[in-house]
Amino acid sequence: MNQITLRALTSIQLASKLDSHYNHLLPKQVSDILDRINKSYNKTGIFNSEIRIIRTLKYNMNVTNPSIYVGLLLSVLYNNDPSTDDHLYTASYKVLDLMYLNRAKIYDHLYESITGTSATESPENKNMTKIKADYMLLATAIIAASTYIIMKDKWNNVLEQLHQITRLFRTDIRNFSIAIVHVISVLR
Repeated sequence: MNQITLRALTSIQLASKLDSHYNHLLPKQVSDILDRINKSYNKTGIFNSEIRIIRTLKYNMNVTNPSIYVGLLLSVLYNNDPSTDDHLYTASYKVLDLMYLNRAKIYDHLYESITGTSATESPENKNMTKIKADYMLLATAIIAASTYIIMKDKWNNVLEQLHQITRLFRTDIRNFSIAIVHVISVLR
């Protein structure tokens, strides 16, 4: 009975993520609301609640988008290592925004770094289409790129954790995240 409020707020948080990756309820906001009604939970408790609800739904959220994958992977990262920097959450969603805005440039740069040929000189192949449709790879690359940007010293550690969680190849995560960082750094 003590966790009903937490579960309700977590459900609202998940629903808000399905609606918008930019204007959704953040874990810090959930924590603040709980504090106001004298029900304190730390970020690990909030992330565990999110994972518990997602598992209860058997991971069937009926809407697939990169934001859902980013949120789920961040929840697992925070659950595995509660000392993970809180700013990673916000940074990941900002990088996701930049990814959407610069999608073509980032995928072109990724294609060029993988094949060594210009994306404009080559017709798009099936492998690149598969990469563009892989939201799990995109989410891991977003988080890895965000880590590189805000806490470069922990990049290899987070990269390894993401590999362990997703079982995606380390080189794929590394190449994609480097492409994202490269294009974002040129924007400055």
